[in-house]
Amino acid sequence: MHLFLPALYLLVHFYGGSLPICATWGGSAFLAMHSRGLERLGVPDLPIYVPCFLASIFAYKLTKTRRLNLHAVLWPLSP
Repeated sequence: MHLFLPALYLLVHFYGGSLPICATWGGSAFLAMHSRGLERLGVPDLPIYVPCFLASIFAYKLTKTRRLNLHAVLWPLSP
């Protein structure tokens, strides 16, 4: 997985929004949940760990987005 992190960093760095990254994370989490039985067929359990790495890349992308400066009274209304 660590071999793919530089490529994912470049992809996130040059690609625009965070929605495609979030969709990729959701899709990989879905595949990880449904790939549990593949170990019996000899497929490595690597897909189980992909969402963990993609979540960190998604968090990195979220730190680069614009921050909303809300007054403390409005915090309960923020998503």
